[in-house]
Amino acid sequence: MNPIRVYPLKFTTQDSIVNSPGLKKKPQASDRTRTFQLNPPSQQSRSNQKRYQTGGINNQDEKIKIVTQKKLSLLQPSSYSPKKRVISNNNDKPDIFKFSNQQNEPLSPTKLPNLKRSESSNTQQEPQARIDLSQSQKRSKRTDASNADNIPQNKTSFLKFYQDSSPKLRSIQSRVSSQAIVQEIQIKPKMPQQLIMLHGRSTSQAALVNSNGTEDDELQDFVQLFLSKSQAGQNGNKQTKTNQDSVIISNNFGGIKNRYLFSICDGHGVYGHYVSQLVKRVLPTIIDQQIKTFIGKKEIDIGEEFYTEVEKCFQSGYQKMSKDLSSCGIDIAFSGTTCSSVFVSGNNLWCANIGDSRSIFIEQNRDSNKWKIIELSNDHKPDLPGEKKRILVSKGRVQPFVAENGQNIGPARVWLMHEQFPGLAMSRSFGDYVASTVGVISDPELIYHKMNSKCGFLVIASDGVWEFLSNEEVQQIICSYWSAQMNAKKIDEMMESIVRESTKRWQEDDEVIDDISIIIAYFS
Repeated sequence: MNPIRVYPLKFTTQDSIVNSPGLKKKPQASDRTRTFQLNPPSQQSRSNQKRYQTGGINNQDEKIKIVTQKKLSLLQPSSYSPKKRVISNNNDKPDIFKFSNQQNEPLSPTKLPNLKRSESSNTQQEPQARIDLSQSQKRSKRTDASNADNIPQNKTSFLKFYQDSSPKLRSIQSRVSSQAIVQEIQIKPKMPQQLIMLHGRSTSQAALVNSNGTEDDELQDFVQLFLSKSQAGQNGNKQTKTNQDSVIISNNFGGIKNRYLFSICDGHGVYGHYVSQLVKRVLPTIIDQQIKTFIGKKEIDIGEEFYTEVEKCFQSGYQKMSKDLSSCGIDIAFSGTTCSSVFVSGNNLWCANIGDSRSIFIEQNRDSNKWKIIELSNDHKPDLPGEKKRILVSKGRVQPFVAENGQNIGPARVWLMHEQFPGLAMSRSFGDYVASTVGVISDPELIYHKMNSKCGFLVIASDGVWEFLSNEEVQQIICSYWSAQMNAKKIDEMMESIVRESTKRWQEDDEVIDDISIIIAYFS
């Protein structure tokens, strides 16, 4: 047989493929679409195609009109029937458009961004409409890509596009916004001259007071400076242990500028630091609530005439704090804390104390300029007559620790009647559940003092200071740094000197060093 030679067919254009015999196939939908896209009627943008109605519409223009009408139908829901725009065909250029309810006119997609929201048209709007129409024609002379990006896809984007593209609307909005700003400035009320804003030491607190000063004289603030310091102790191996002391300083207490709450909490036991930290977080809020309950929210100085009310405030506040500790989840069987709190209202000092932390007030006499010590608290030791009587009535036992040879070691402690625990060295405290069963209570002892001197120093410290330093020794240290022009640096030097001397005494007389915490507030 003779071999058959097969020559490959080469096609240079798309038309040669179509006209080749034997390669014709039935046209498909995709082919029709491709033919439509490859033969655009012009190089103008899609938005310029079929801008106005003309008399002769060929088959290609029919397809363009169908596509544009479908795009318009996506702008609004099917249940919405928009009022269509009518453009006259008298001239080549369109006349001013109007709104109509006629349904036989096709939509013009290129004028959609310039649709007016008002249905009524008048002669005053016609010049502006012509300007908008001419500007829209200039904007439509962009590339196909830019027009495609700006075509609104839904009703929301259409409205936004209309607002952004209408120069008239932008001018109205800018004019209205400027008028609103001017109007707001004009109607803004002026602050009366007799009212001024005063800021206290705490920038978060502000009080609107009268410049006449009638109420300001009643709430004079005597506290000028206050600082605190807390130092962790050491165990027998000279290693720093966990600091179980907590310091509480609350100025502008209860939102009143001349009220303060100063407290030292000395924790003891395995979980004593947790107890003192909880008291630090919770007790100020409780005391503030009790003051507002028994005395009220008035901005007044709480003096001696309110002794009964203040006593109720601290009694109920400390009892609530003790109740909260019993249900807080901390193991307080053999752990607790002292609390020596001083509430300051003007020149009135109220000290509520439990335990062996101590508060004193060192004041200078107006006439003789001599210094004297005012004891604001008593150390609650188990061997005090009143404290010991209560413990014995509760079937407890008070005595120092007894060594195997029968020798008493250390201070008096609280024990169960027939057991060698808990051995607490104080008769009042927060926590200490076991000791509370034999007469250890959390009821505070309240002492009041009114400052009538030229100046004074409030000193609150834990037993890390008072164990080896007496009130007189602390007074001597403070007075050695005093001057008529007191500042924070001198207060800090006072505290450093007291802490340094206390640490030295512990190192000389004991194998361990207790936690040392101190607050000093200067009154003038």
